[in-house]
Amino acid sequence: TRAEAALEAREGAEIAAEMELRQCVRDAVQTACVTGTPLNREGVKSTIKRKASDVARCMELLIAERWLIEIDVPRDERQHPRRASFIVGLSTTEREAFLRGEPLPPEKTAVPATWKKQVISSIPEKTAPDVKSSQK
Repeated sequence: TRAEAALEAREGAEIAAEMELRQCVRDAVQTACVTGTPLNREGVKSTIKRKASDVARCMELLIAERWLIEIDVPRDERQHPRRASFIVGLSTTEREAFLRGEPLPPEKTAVPATWKKQVISSIPEKTAPDVKSSQK
């Protein structure tokens, strides 16, 4: 009937929208990781121009399915308290290996420099002597 056809079309559209959102989330995470500035949960929600609750729900599903992994930043390395963890995406082969119990690749778990505190040395750096002052 027409009602059944309309219901099937609506369900098909909802499934397509959900698949598109999943791909958008994975693409946003992957792009951010490639540029060296990975995103946390709030960063993903702000990057994707959709309803934040839908993005959060989608992220939770992808994390539960192990397509996305949340990497914790050690407390002493954190640049800011809100940067306690960041999200990385796994490829199909990385995900299958992870599900078998193999560790994640080191490049996925490494905390990027953009997320680390800047180390400030207590020893001042030596500077080259000023040429003008030495000629006097």
